[in-house]
Amino acid sequence: ASVTSRRAQVASRTLVGRLAFYEHMQQLSWAEFEQACAALFRGLGYEASLTSEIGDAGVDIVLRREGQRDIVQCKHWKERAVGSPAVRELLGAKQDFGAADAYLVTSGFFSESARALARRNKGLHLWDRDTLMAAAGRMLRDQAQRDHGSQG
Repeated sequence: ASVTSRRAQVASRTLVGRLAFYEHMQQLSWAEFEQACAALFRGLGYEASLTSEIGDAGVDIVLRREGQRDIVQCKHWKERAVGSPAVRELLGAKQDFGAADAYLVTSGFFSESARALARRNKGLHLWDRDTLMAAAGRMLRDQAQRDHGSQG
């Protein structure tokens, strides 16, 4: 790999690493949080494009994998629960974008009404801070095992 792509991998891993620990996640700016979430989805095998440069229309990250388009809305809320209005907004964006799946990702947690609304809508996934930390930790462990195996 080129030096540039190696640096990008290290930077990406560092951002994802900050999602794996609650205290580090809370220190991210909203822009860093979106970048870290995009890096996480890339590590999970998606092409991930931030929409911040083009105006997000309720979507922060557009995902592509195997011909399917999915969307992500990030809420870096430290104190209050993400409620059902955010879920409704994402449902509208999912339809507008023609997305197969939609992810609402938060550094906090979801209200019960948000969870209930998501359960009633196929293809809508809520990732709270615990889900995010687990996914980030899993991705980092998997990458470390692959790196270790490729050095053998």
